[in-house]
Parts: sequence; structure tokens; C-alpha cells
Amino acid sequence: MDAILRAAKLEFNQLTESKANLLLLLLIPISIVFILGLTGSNRTPWNENIRYFDFFSSAIFPTLVLFISIQLAILRIVAERAPLGTLDRDILAIGRANMFLGKFATNMVFGAIQVVLIFTVGFYLLSLFSLGNPFSVLLILLSVSFVGVSMGLCFSVFAKTKEQAVQLVPFTILVFLLLSGFMIKIEEMPSVVAAIAWKTPLALSSASLVSLMFEGKIMKDVFENYAVIVVWGVTFLIVGLAKFYFEKK
Repeated sequence: MDAILRAAKLEFNQLTESKANLLLLLLIPISIVFILGLTGSNRTPWNENIRYFDFFSSAIFPTLVLFISIQLAILRIVAERAPLGTLDRDILAIGRANMFLGKFATNMVFGAIQVVLIFTVGFYLLSLFSLGNPFSVLLILLSVSFVGVSMGLCFSVFAKTKEQAVQLVPFTILVFLLLSGFMIKIEEMPSVVAAIAWKTPLALSSASLVSLMFEGKIMKDVFENYAVIVVWGVTFLIVGLAKFYFEKK
């Protein structure tokens, strides 16, 4: 545990070394939610109680969270490898598994902060419509952040260069977005594709938010979706940790 804490502290120092980058880390999600709120402030023609901002937030919020979470962690390993990085030197003192878990813990904290900022701006500054408990929405978004951070670190382990890692981010987001039902309803997809789509993080989180926000359901009603999203995160975390631990054994 002590080694994990030292790795987490080292990661924290690296993330906060540049104040400008730290500021962008916090301002970007807030800015996007504000822009979404401004552009979608008009009421929808099919329900005068709901704005376009409210209607699209169930799809946009999880997509935004997944993107910023992957982006947060995608370079945390590949950019620190030799010959220019300090990763190999740091591993000697901390250990590979502890280094990976320390990076995950720190990036998960920052990912959670970004989610809380998005949630706060959406619900308390822009009065996002929700019939259900807003904190159930927060829990779903935190699970998506868990997937994004785990996925970002996993990709960072497998990528050979920073360019490869960065290219994986838009590709991953676009694939999940296409399968989320945001553009084409999942029910209208071919049966095989639809079966896969219903198990993806964005589809599960978007469906959960629709149930919570517009149908007034409670967390118990969407717990199965939440559990599958968490399984996605755990899977990427284990795969990334195993690859990082055994790659030079």
C-alpha cells in the first residue's frame, strides 16, 4: 500500500506540474457543458418542460465523460517510457504493479473531479431536468469515468508511441458513439450489431440516464446496466495491469 501511495503522489506531482494544463483539465468539461446549455436552451416542440439541453444530455454527458477520462490517462505510461521518460527509473523504486495502480488511483481522482464539475454545472447552474435522483445520475457518470481512465491506461500500455495512443482516442469514442444509439436507434440496427451495442458503456449509460432523468426510475432499476459498465472498467484495468506487469518479465 505504501508503494501505491508513493506512486500516486508521484503521478499527482506530474499531473499538477503544469498549472496551465491543470487549469485546462478543469475548465474544458465546464466550458463544454456551458456551451451545450447555451445552444440547447430552447424548449423542445414535443415537450415544453424539456429543453434541447435536457433532451440531449443523456447522450452527451456520458460521451463527454468517456472522452475526457480516456484523454486524461492515455499518455500517462507511453509518454514516460524510455528513452526520454522517467518511467523505467521510477519503477525500480516502486514496482510495476504499484506504479500502474498508483497512476490509476490518481487519474481516477482527477476523473471524478471532472465528473463532479460536469454534474454541478449541469444540475445546479443550468438546472438540468431530472425526474429521478440526481445523485444516481452522478453515480452512472462516475462509472463511465472509471471505464475511461481504465481504458486510457490500458491503451497507454499497449501503444508503442504517443501518436498511436492519441489516435486511439477519437477512434474509440466514435465507435462507442455509433453503437450508443445516439445516431441510429439500437432497435433499428442489425440484430448481431444491436446485441453488441446494448452491452457497450455509452449505450448502457445513456439508457440508464434516460430511465433516471425522464422516467423517474431509481438506481435499483438500472443497477444491471451500472454493473456491466463497472465490469468494462475492471476488465480494462486488469488487462492493462497484467500487460504492464509482465511485459518485461
